[in-house]
Amino acid sequence: MTDESTSAHFLTTIRALTKRILASVFRGLLMRLDPMFRRALLPRLYPLFVVIRCDTARDRAL
Repeated sequence: MTDESTSAHFLTTIRALTKRILASVFRGLLMRLDPMFRRALLPRLYPLFVVIRCDTARDRAL
């Protein structure tokens, strides 16, 4: 492996881990909310979860 590919792999790994950690923290905070408020908020936040999940899957494939 060249230095460029090693650093690209490292950055991709760090990016994927950061997204996973942020998603986990956000999910944990969301679960602490009142169920009625959470039910109203989830449809608005769902596209964000989809983007994070697709982005993470793409990063893993690289």
